[in-house]
Amino acid sequence: MRSGITSLLTAVSFTAFSSFCLADQKIPFELVDFQQYHTYQQYLKKSAKHKAFAVPQFMEPGSAYGEGSSPEEAIKSAKKNCKEKYQWDCNIISIDGKITSEKTRNIPKEISEPADIKSLNIDSQSDEVKKLFKNYYFKKAYQNAKANKAYATNNFGINAQGHLNAYITEEIAIERALFHCNRLAKKHKDPTRRQACYVVAVNDRLLSDNIEKVLAQK
Repeated sequence: MRSGITSLLTAVSFTAFSSFCLADQKIPFELVDFQQYHTYQQYLKKSAKHKAFAVPQFMEPGSAYGEGSSPEEAIKSAKKNCKEKYQWDCNIISIDGKITSEKTRNIPKEISEPADIKSLNIDSQSDEVKKLFKNYYFKKAYQNAKANKAYATNNFGINAQGHLNAYITEEIAIERALFHCNRLAKKHKDPTRRQACYVVAVNDRLLSDNIEKVLAQK
């Protein structure tokens, strides 16, 4: 009897796990925002002898695809289109619909379109907390951006946003905000400002635990 119950539970768990996996879709790691995602979907649907998909280096915004009579021609076309459009050297992340990136990421099969969300209200916060959000980029760029977005900072005036093109998921927005903020902090000429960044806001939420970590930096 116990063996039968165990087998049943195992089967149920496996079915649930399989359903969860099937609900995800795999995309190249370099695809981070909705603009790139939609262009990538158009590329996948393209009927061409050969095709390739490119994104700017350093995971800058933007993407482009190209076609050709051979994979080499498609790659050349995609890189040319990408560089002409964004003025960056570009990397190929898919050829003939197959992912060529070294890394991939899983995202939900169904994803919500970028949405307008209410601005963060920090009026009730202490003066110490308000100081973290006084810069121009937070007031003008972050507050007006669509979801998904994230805002990272340290206590020494280094900050960055993960929101420029409405990221596909909150997790990606957080990842990009931390990447940009920590990159700026590490390069700062003043060693005292090279402190770790923390994400203190995601979409319309303040992250109080991380705010405390930032304020503790001396």
